[in-house]
Amino acid sequence: LSFSVPKNVKIPPSLNNIFKELQNDLNITPVKSGDLSSWAKQGVLLLNSILSVEASKAASHSSWGWQEFSDAIIHKLSNEKSGLVFMLWGNYAKS
Repeated sequence: LSFSVPKNVKIPPSLNNIFKELQNDLNITPVKSGDLSSWAKQGVLLLNSILSVEASKAASHSSWGWQEFSDAIIHKLSNEKSGLVFMLWGNYAKS
């Protein structure tokens, strides 16, 4: 699960940003754990646009074709399923 961390691990800034947006936009109270397995059981898909990186080097694998792969997944879901909601954030999502 993208962004998910085990219950005993500190919530990373990226996940805190997701929780803040849910609180601000939808008035959903943030959970105390970064374990998002319950979201997956409800059908929520969290997907990074780049699925791998070298340790401590953000976007280090951006030339590997991950963005095209992620885009293809989003397009396929959008074309084949109705009633889906897409929430995109971050610099790559803005472009």
